[in-house]
Amino acid sequence: MTNIACIIIGIDGWRQYTLPLIQSIEEHEPTCEIVVIDNASKEPYVETHNDDFQIFRTQRLCYSAAINSGKNIADSGKNIADWYIVLSNDVLCTGAFAHLLAPLTNVVVGPQLWHEHGLSWIVGWCVCIPKNVWDAVGGWDENFIMSSWEDVSFSTSALEKDYPLYQMPEFPFIHLDQRQRFGLPGYAGSEAHNYHYFAAKHNKAYA
Repeated sequence: MTNIACIIIGIDGWRQYTLPLIQSIEEHEPTCEIVVIDNASKEPYVETHNDDFQIFRTQRLCYSAAINSGKNIADSGKNIADWYIVLSNDVLCTGAFAHLLAPLTNVVVGPQLWHEHGLSWIVGWCVCIPKNVWDAVGGWDENFIMSSWEDVSFSTSALEKDYPLYQMPEFPFIHLDQRQRFGLPGYAGSEAHNYHYFAAKHNKAYA
């Protein structure tokens, strides 16, 4: 059996996005562990810690820190996951997925692999990572502020350690593309900071 932990990062949108995502995962993969990080929503999610899913409210964190927090919570449970699936909350699960991950090792997987200006990355709304790759990369880099470029960096770090990226278009998650981050105060400045940090960290320019 493949143990999977889904880590959902949500800011607002509980009834519109997050709850339907939880329910869709439970419908198709009822044994999957689900950890939800309520990243300082204006209307707080109700904190819940039960056998079905767990919700934890935090102060506003960057996307990377929220992801790492969710992973740490998942690891504190009864079973350590073989795979972690990082999800934005504006996503829906449309089918079973454990059988798709079970035969794979040493690879970062997602439904959307993006190539642009010499860079390749699994786009951050759905990133599937086996435990050994997560540990080798060292988690998500919390020096990226707010939400941009951290998914590019994680994929780049995996490639630098010889872990390939694998696009799986049939992986049964769809992105509703809420695009909420673009409306966050100070987002434009944070993206510029994140780009320059990424370029310095990986010695790569996005030209």
